[in-house]
Amino acid sequence: MMTIKRIQNLSSILPCRFEGYSIDMTACLMMYSHGVAAFSRQFTIIDAIKHFFRSIKCPWCFIGFGWFISIIAALPYLFVNSFTCSVSTVETFLPYYTLVNTFILSTMIVDICNCHVFLYVHKSSRQVRTGGQSSKVSYARDIHLLKVMIGTFTIFSVGWAPVFLTQTFRKNNYIPSAVDACCQILPSLTMSIDVVFLIYTNESVRVFLKKLFVRHPQHGQNKLVQTVLQQTLHTISNH
Repeated sequence: MMTIKRIQNLSSILPCRFEGYSIDMTACLMMYSHGVAAFSRQFTIIDAIKHFFRSIKCPWCFIGFGWFISIIAALPYLFVNSFTCSVSTVETFLPYYTLVNTFILSTMIVDICNCHVFLYVHKSSRQVRTGGQSSKVSYARDIHLLKVMIGTFTIFSVGWAPVFLTQTFRKNNYIPSAVDACCQILPSLTMSIDVVFLIYTNESVRVFLKKLFVRHPQHGQNKLVQTVLQQTLHTISNH
């Protein structure tokens, strides 16, 4: 009987722990994705002469490393009760571990990479005047990438931090319902703003979308011109 009871208790605890693990792993993936992008752009800008950092293998390696870190970082949620469990014995260290591991550490990685890129670009800007047109183009591209990195991460952090902090420390009941509703909307809103911001700052994506939506009317116009020309040639040949 004691064994059956332990198995029942274990089966009732495991689902909530797995839910907490899935939530924290997803949060780690979202946060560390900015760190992966910062790492990738840092090596792309600073070590652009190396073939590996310009190859297609480089971003896939960084993405795989981000997944590996996220899976490992969320493992404590499988062994202790978290905010997803109804059991009152929530480990006190877990919210602080999540805060440091998921939010502070990823923010530090992004900030360090951005500072490194900024110092490199600031140092290389002194050579722009003597480097010719190619150096000016490279400098403008690096500054543009740095602004995009800082902008996307800032927008995402502002929208995601309130929900993350209130759920991690289980303080949802201590804030007004209207404020809590606004906090729940912020992540989706800021993620949409991030997508629009990335489309706006990426010229190749803008050109692709423009061709995608303008292509059909242009094809219709070309067909109309082709039909008119065929009718004109047919009329001329009859005469």
